[in-house]
Amino acid sequence: MGHWYIYGKMRAETNLSSFVISNYFLYICNIIEYINFFMELKILFLMILLHIIDDFHLQGILVNMKQKNWWLKQKGYKDMYENDYMTALAIHSLSWSIIISIPLWFFNISPNILGIIICFNMVIHMYVDDLKCNKLKINLTTDQTIHIIQIWLTWFICCFLI
Repeated sequence: MGHWYIYGKMRAETNLSSFVISNYFLYICNIIEYINFFMELKILFLMILLHIIDDFHLQGILVNMKQKNWWLKQKGYKDMYENDYMTALAIHSLSWSIIISIPLWFFNISPNILGIIICFNMVIHMYVDDLKCNKLKINLTTDQTIHIIQIWLTWFICCFLI
């Protein structure tokens, strides 16, 4: 009977030390999760900063070329240039989509999924910019709000769903 008592006591002490160790482990995991959350927030802010840089500073001549009216006003305009504004929209949208996706590389997302994300964002960005620049259906505020929502959704999907 004494043997079982000692075994039971050792087992109780082992369980207590396991309990303490598991609490420390959970505490450390919470700290790591807290740090990871700040890393994820930094990635979101970096994506927004890169959006501002690309959408306002890096467009160069594309800011004009993505507007159909700009092409119509050019000396020597020909009908063969009729859809060239779409090419400029596509180039700008692709550039924007790639640049805002750079921070996502920290999530170790597969290249295939990252390619799908870039293409999806490109199509949305191109459509929204066309609504603003050519169709004149939305203003700059709406355009930028949609782009920020795009960034937030992309970040959320990459952080929490993939």
